[in-house]
Amino acid sequence: MKIRSTTLCSLVLLLITSGSAASPWIGTNNASLHDDLKTLVDYGYLDSVSMTYPMPWQSIAGQLKDIQIKNAHSIAQVAFNRLNRQLRIRRNLSTQIRIKGSNEAQRFTSFKDGIHKRGQFRANTRFETDSFAGQLGINVDSDGEEGFDQSYLAYRIRQWQFSVDSIDRWWGPAESTSFILTNNARPVPGLSVTTSNTTADEASWLKYLGPWYFSAHLGELESDRHVPNTKLWKTRFNFRPFENFEVGLTWSAMWGGEGFANGFSDFIDVITFRAVCADGSESCDEELHTKPGNHLAGVDLKYTFDLFKTPTNFYVHTIGEDAKDFYKITDRVYLFGFSGYAFDGKWYIENSDTGVSCGSATSTTLNCFYEHGDYQSGYRHYSRSIGSTFDSDAKVTSLGYSRHFSEGHELEIRLDIAELNYDAESTTPVVKGDREDLTRLSAAYKHNFNEWSVKLGLSYENSEYEITNSNTLVDDSNSIVSVELSYDF
Repeated sequence: MKIRSTTLCSLVLLLITSGSAASPWIGTNNASLHDDLKTLVDYGYLDSVSMTYPMPWQSIAGQLKDIQIKNAHSIAQVAFNRLNRQLRIRRNLSTQIRIKGSNEAQRFTSFKDGIHKRGQFRANTRFETDSFAGQLGINVDSDGEEGFDQSYLAYRIRQWQFSVDSIDRWWGPAESTSFILTNNARPVPGLSVTTSNTTADEASWLKYLGPWYFSAHLGELESDRHVPNTKLWKTRFNFRPFENFEVGLTWSAMWGGEGFANGFSDFIDVITFRAVCADGSESCDEELHTKPGNHLAGVDLKYTFDLFKTPTNFYVHTIGEDAKDFYKITDRVYLFGFSGYAFDGKWYIENSDTGVSCGSATSTTLNCFYEHGDYQSGYRHYSRSIGSTFDSDAKVTSLGYSRHFSEGHELEIRLDIAELNYDAESTTPVVKGDREDLTRLSAAYKHNFNEWSVKLGLSYENSEYEITNSNTLVDDSNSIVSVELSYDF
C-alpha cells in the first residue's frame, strides 16, 4: 500500500464541483494560537474540545463573533484578540519566511518549537478558497536536509475534511510532552480525514458526547530504518460530555514496510486486530496468537475547576504498548499534570515516566516502550521519538510559565528535571552516556515589529552521566543560544 500524494490530489480534483467552505486548522504556522484556544475553553467562552492540535477553524470562528469578555479576564481578552486577528487575515494568500540559527543542535523540543537542527530556513505559502485550503512548505536544514514539512492540501465536504499533508500534530493535554504524538520528530507525510468542526451534534444521540472531534491519519515513515517504509496509522477521538470534563482516546499502529505485507487487506487485519501466529505460521495454538503490527493506545482525562476564581486543570495522560486479550491495554506509562493562570500568564507542573516493565508486573526489565521485536528502529521517525521528547525509560518533572502580551509578544520559561534512560541499558537517541541526570532551564521571548518577529531563546543544561564500559562519571554543562527571525507577507 504505497502512499502517494497524487492519490488524494486526484480525489480532491474529482470532488471540486461540490463547492463547500474549506476548514483549515488553527495555528499550523503559529502554535501559540492553540494556547489561545485552550485559554478561552478553560475560561468557558468557547464550547469546544481542546486537547488535540491542530483544531479546525469552522466552529471556533462562528463562536468568536458572539463572545463578550468580562473585564476581570484580561488573559482571556488577549487570547480573544489574537484569535480574532488571525481570523480576519486567514483567507488572504500569505507567505511566511522563517530563519533560525543556534550555536548547537537542541536535543529537546517544545510544543512551540519542534526545530532541533543548528539552523533552518523555512518558507510557507498558504492559500484558501471556498472549497480548498493549502500550503506549500519548503525547508532546508543546516545539515543539508531538504523537505516539504508543514505542507498540506485540504478539501471539505459537509462536516468531513480530507487532506494530503505533512504537518505537526500534538495529541494530549500536557504542555511539556505527549507519549503518543508530538512535534519532536518531523511530521509523517500521508493522508488524513478529520471532522471539520468541534461542536455538539444536536441532531443525533451524539449530542450526549458534547463537543467532539475525530482525526485519523495514514502515513509512511522514512526508508532509512530497520524496516524501510514502515506504515503508521494513528487516530484520535476526543469529546467533552460535561462543561468541565474532557476525554481523549488515541491509538496508533506501525505496520507493513519492506519485508511485510502492505496490502489493503493487511491494513484491515491491523485495525481489526486479526489474530496471527507469532512465529509466522499459518496455524498455531491459541496461546501463540498475536496481533499484526506495533500498537500504542491510551486515554487522556482533563478536569477543569475554579481555584481562587481562576480556572485550574488537572489531567492524566496514559498510553500502553501492549494488550491482553487484544483489547485490554497493558504496559502503561503515565503523565500527571496541573495547570492554571496567574500573573497574566499560564503555569503548569507535570510529572511523567516512560519506563515500564513490559509483559510482566514482576519483571524489572525495561527497554520496551517505543521498542518492538520486528520494528527495531522503534516508534521513531528519523531517529526522533514520535512521542515523548525525552524518549523511553525517562522520569521527568517539568515546570513552566508562558505569557502572551496584548501586542502579540510572547514569553516562555520552563524547567525540566529528568532521569534519562535510568536503567542504564539499551541507550536512547537523546541520552548522553548510558544514563543521565539532567537539569534543564530554558527561556524564550518573541517580539513583533509589524510583519517582522524576532524570537530569542536560551537554554542551560547541567548533566551527570555514566559511561558504564569505562566506569566513568561525567559532569557536563552547556548553554544553547538561538535566534529566529520571521517575516509575514
